[in-house]
Amino acid sequence: MVNIGIDPACDLEGKVFVVDSDLSAPPKWTIDFSMGNDLANQIPAPWGNDTVTLGREAPAFYVVMAIKYWDRRHTQHDQDFFTRWEGVREGNVLGFRHATKEQREQLRKHLCEELEAFHEN
Repeated sequence: MVNIGIDPACDLEGKVFVVDSDLSAPPKWTIDFSMGNDLANQIPAPWGNDTVTLGREAPAFYVVMAIKYWDRRHTQHDQDFFTRWEGVREGNVLGFRHATKEQREQLRKHLCEELEAFHEN
């Protein structure tokens, strides 16, 4: 994640929702995160976990990341990112893709309460 704005992003908070690809259940996992330091313009936020070991098969799922942050004028900004992880087939990691517009709208409806609660607090 990189701040492409002019001002630093302050007090960034986020939530990641991992949702089965058929959208038949609540999020499988919900991960909260925050950043104590300001995220300056054009500086990447170094988040990652390279300790995950994947099997030969893994199903596709959606990953939705909601963030909120404040600028120096104390104005809150909200953003949501919608992606689909294509899974693992025969040991080949298929990677992430942007969700389509239709998938984004389905995910917004599916996570409506969770996203509203996050952005309101």
